[in-house]
Amino acid sequence: MKAIDGIIISCVVLALLIGAAFIYPGTEQELTLMKESGFSGMIKRVLAFALPGLIMLFGIRFFIYQLLGDPDERPSTTKLFTSSLVISFISALAGTLYFFFS
Repeated sequence: MKAIDGIIISCVVLALLIGAAFIYPGTEQELTLMKESGFSGMIKRVLAFALPGLIMLFGIRFFIYQLLGDPDERPSTTKLFTSSLVISFISALAGTLYFFFS
């Protein structure tokens, strides 16, 4: 079960890193304005990638543990949510820092 959980976490972290680091759906002028906005633009970008990542990671992990996990070894919902929150915010922050400083 831990191997499946690790694979899920790795895939979502990789998707968040690539998305936050390389995706910008605007023009070049909008891109330079966003990079010049500083800390507020960075916070918006982190939240824009971390919140969907949190929902995706928590949802997948929750249903995998419900379907495949042993009831005695199943982690609490709070623990799953907290770990998903930390993982998604760290990976979104790392991708955003790469985006802003590249």
